[in-house]
Amino acid sequence: MSTSVSTTGYGVEQHEIDAAVRSALTDVLAAAADHTDPIIRYHELTRAQRLWETAGPRIVTALVAERAAALRATGMRQADLTEPTGLGTQQRVSQIMRAADRRDPVAVDLTKAREILVSDGSEADEQPAWIVVDDEDCILAGVPFTDGDTIEDAITALTAAGHLPPGTRLVEQEQMMDPYSWQPDGYNYRWTVSL
Repeated sequence: MSTSVSTTGYGVEQHEIDAAVRSALTDVLAAAADHTDPIIRYHELTRAQRLWETAGPRIVTALVAERAAALRATGMRQADLTEPTGLGTQQRVSQIMRAADRRDPVAVDLTKAREILVSDGSEADEQPAWIVVDDEDCILAGVPFTDGDTIEDAITALTAAGHLPPGTRLVEQEQMMDPYSWQPDGYNYRWTVSL
């Protein structure tokens, strides 16, 4: 699919381009600067160039697929999406929508909903913690919990610890009718978070 057709009408400012380039180059050049030998630095930069030659197109493809997933999430018919998307024709909407079936695994992982519970620590002889759990409530990650914490505190701490992607937000809060015995009083909730 031609990305130029699907992004027509979307302008980006030079300062936005510069910021994206600066962000990418900062990490690459900082890593290369660790090497004092110019030949080693050359090889490190060549390897980084190859990485970006491969990653760049994958990122663009992933963004197209994420756009498609966003359109599917509207529940609207393709014909009804032509005007609000600015794509102009149902054929262009259809082209993008087909990409939703090819979502990048990294994007899927970043955007999947995660469940958070609070543990008083008694079930594992641990300290009280905010815990990220899988579909069977097995612990995937955790950060310390202090009485009085809010879900926003948990999201901040879990993000800072690298257990949630930056930008994660609360999607749903559900009071558990049959909470676990290890959930502290007042924290018998299941919080769903996502990007």
